[in-house]
Amino acid sequence: MAPDEDFGYSLSPPEICPEDMIQDLREKIKRSKRYAVFHALEALMIPYFAERCSGKFSEPWDNVICSGLLLFEILAIGACLHSAYTWKKASSHLNQLEQKLFQEE
Repeated sequence: MAPDEDFGYSLSPPEICPEDMIQDLREKIKRSKRYAVFHALEALMIPYFAERCSGKFSEPWDNVICSGLLLFEILAIGACLHSAYTWKKASSHLNQLEQKLFQEE
């Protein structure tokens, strides 16, 4: 096969306008807010379940359940922090993009 032969499809890239980017950033902010709230509630509910489940199982299983719930809480807090960071970063990008658009007008 010669190096200049290309049997793939050649599609032109879609035109991206600033309004589309603004809409995408707003959707990303909306999703990040929702995930941050969901994971924060999840992190708050796990200790409640840990308290309710402690002492109800035999000794080895009680420790396993407690360790698993602790791991889930760590993961929920990490996911909440990641969602909050994504929300903050997308908000920052949106503000910068809107400032650039208003300066051009």
